Amino acid sequence: MYAFIPTNIDAIKKKECMNHDANFAFIVKTSDGVEIVKWYVMCALEENCMAPPGSRLWCKFTSDRFNDYANCN
Repeated sequence: MYAFIPTNIDAIKKKECMNHDANFAFIVKTSDGVEIVKWYVMCALEENCMAPPGSRLWCKFTSDRFNDYANCN
């Protein structure tokens, strides 16, 4: 998915960049908001972005959950 959405991979791997709630987002319709949502809509339309080969619904984290990919989406 990160190949499709512009992301600073090094920044989101840091422990201080924890995701506390991935189920809700309040985005105001501004030019910045539209620019952010645009990438998620384009990802949703591409099968390899939303469900890349080998991915599964549930994550299997290792002891280093910030650097090791958990093969989930």
